[in-house]
Amino acid sequence: MNINHLAKLSRLELREEEKASLERELQSILNYVSELPTKLVEGYPMPEGTLSTSVDNVRQVQRQNIFREDIDPYPSGDFTEAIMAEVERKEDGYLVVKQIIAEK
Repeated sequence: MNINHLAKLSRLELREEEKASLERELQSILNYVSELPTKLVEGYPMPEGTLSTSVDNVRQVQRQNIFREDIDPYPSGDFTEAIMAEVERKEDGYLVVKQIIAEK
């Protein structure tokens, strides 16, 4: 795990002792999370569509789309004028925002 890279992506300035501590903590978290699929939880029914295997008592859950239908959406542009009236900076009908990602 590259703590320096993670710190740079997160825009964090860390001391060396903080990096060592963070690396240990993150590794512990990743180890725990990697074990979750192999744990068998007794007394809880498996959801419909679940596949169960006897190999190492591992249960695998079938993936499914859980998004809802977009029922009665607002027509495009209904709120554009009201939103743009509240915007501090705009240019050619677009919001102007502060750049947060530095270019190389």
